[in-house]
Amino acid sequence: MRNTLWMLASLALLGCGGSSGGGSDDDGIPPLPEPSGALQEGRYQPLGDDQAILLDTYTQLAWQRCPQGMNWNKATLQCDGAANSYSWNDAVAIELEGFRLPTVDELASLVYCSDSHQAAADIGTNILGAGCSEQAQSPMIKSAQFPAITQRTYWTRSASLSNSASKLGINFAFGRVSDFNAVDASYPVLLVRDASQEISDEVSQGQGS
Repeated sequence: MRNTLWMLASLALLGCGGSSGGGSDDDGIPPLPEPSGALQEGRYQPLGDDQAILLDTYTQLAWQRCPQGMNWNKATLQCDGAANSYSWNDAVAIELEGFRLPTVDELASLVYCSDSHQAAADIGTNILGAGCSEQAQSPMIKSAQFPAITQRTYWTRSASLSNSASKLGINFAFGRVSDFNAVDASYPVLLVRDASQEISDEVSQGQGS
């Protein structure tokens, strides 16, 4: 019930007045686009006319639907082009209109195990190191929402707990953490933006008015 109320509040605030509050003139970051179209899989709200961004209404994270280097095609519901691959240092330096490289927990919140995740709230709830079972469909993500994510590792900004020189990724072939990646390894990236602060700003402005 709490998740449902928060989801409805977040969508209402994002759509209020054409601005979501976090993208101000002070920081130079544009606000997230308004909601567009129906909620998908009971969890993902498309944003903008082109629906190239999905707001995860459970985590309040806004995701680009395509890896960097690709562009969302609303007509075909696919990503056009080819995904870029980056070293970790180059990947962690990417900042694009508020979008950045996700942490390992953030990217893991997209892991979908088709054999065990029956409800929207189940997505992303596995223990990081466990992954999905062999019976789960791979790549282990909602492919209709993120069609260009393939069976490989994607960078996160997180370092390995056992060796800070190694960096973590999420391997969507198995739905689990990829550890011990050298910084010069070359992987694609999926960028994220935290929408919770934007929603909090809207709430604060509303309370002060």
